[in-house]
Amino acid sequence: MAFLTSGSLASDSDLVYHLLNPRTFSWKQDLLPALSRTKLPSFDIVSPSEWLEKLKQSEQDPVKNPSIKLIDFWQRKYGGSAGATVAEQDEEAPGLTFETSQTEIDSHSVASAIDPVSAGLVERYVATWLKRWTAT
Repeated sequence: MAFLTSGSLASDSDLVYHLLNPRTFSWKQDLLPALSRTKLPSFDIVSPSEWLEKLKQSEQDPVKNPSIKLIDFWQRKYGGSAGATVAEQDEEAPGLTFETSQTEIDSHSVASAIDPVSAGLVERYVATWLKRWTAT
């Protein structure tokens, strides 16, 4: 298989392009504070284990509370292991990290991607959602 790499044709059957934004962010340190600056109703920021407990005790009807359908997934992601301390369970769950250096070399669009949180995209998304949700 041939790929265009830095202006030359390269033959590398193991080359994989990860087509995602290489600018990552933290839910806890970046996204939640950005959401709290929007016009969303106020909310408390709680630890993952506390959120999981609240979810387990919340509305069980998946039509009213769609996230309840993912309770097993959330439990695996945020439930921690039986021997883990509360502090370990409340650490931000690590996400997958994809190698994007070759993608950034070969794609100007990926290389010039912006951080959606610091660029104000979160606020724009929420404003758009609120217009739809509150439209009569």
